[in-house]
Amino acid sequence: MKMRLLPAVLLFVLAVTAAFGKSEPPRGVYAEDLDRSIDPCQDFYEYANGAWRAANPIPPSMTRWSRRWASGETAKEQLRSILDEVSARKVWKKGTVEQQIADYYGSCMDQARIDHLGLTPLQPLLADIDAAKTPADLQRMIGRLHGLQISVPFGIKASSGNHNPGQ
Repeated sequence: MKMRLLPAVLLFVLAVTAAFGKSEPPRGVYAEDLDRSIDPCQDFYEYANGAWRAANPIPPSMTRWSRRWASGETAKEQLRSILDEVSARKVWKKGTVEQQIADYYGSCMDQARIDHLGLTPLQPLLADIDAAKTPADLQRMIGRLHGLQISVPFGIKASSGNHNPGQ
C-alpha cells in the first residue's frame, strides 16, 4: 500500500517545491516572440511566433516544439535533478518521504541491475500462472493479478465524467 502512495507523495513534494521556488510571474504575450517583419494580416501565426521559432528550432529528439513543450522539458529536467539529488544521498532516516523516493527512484534507474536480473524477479509469478489448471485456479490468479494492479483479462475502474464531474 505504501508503494502505491509514493508517486502521489512525490508529486505533492514537487508541487510544494515548485510553489515556493523562484519563478517568473505569468505573462500573456511575449513581445520578443513577434516577428514584426511579417504582415499579421497575411500570416498571423508567423507574425506571433516567428521570432521565437527562429531562436528555438525543433530539437532532433522532438516531433514538434513550442514554448509550452520547452517548458515541459525544463520541468522534466528539474524533476530529474531533484530525484537524482535525493536518490544519491543514502543516509535518509528510514520511513521518511526522502528515503522512500530515493529507494523507489533508485531501483527504477539501476538499469545495469534490471538488465542483469531480466525476468528472474517475475519467475515465481510466471510459475504460478503456468500452474493454474482449473477454472478456480484461474479465478484465484486473476484476483491475485488484479491485487497487483495487473488488469487481466480486463480492467474495471470508475471515475467522474470529464465534462460533468458530478456524475
